[in-house]
Amino acid sequence: MPKPVEEPFDQFQQYYRTPSNRTTTENFQLFLWNPEEGAIFGRSPSSW
Repeated sequence: MPKPVEEPFDQFQQYYRTPSNRTTTENFQLFLWNPEEGAIFGRSPSSW
């Protein structure tokens, strides 16, 4: 759970911070299909 922050945008960045070793395109491709978790569009098969 992120720490409480004063600005809502700071809290948004805590949740959606991208790792520095991936590009935006790589992050988007992982969102579409994540083979490590078997997730499609960020959802696992059990959550569908």
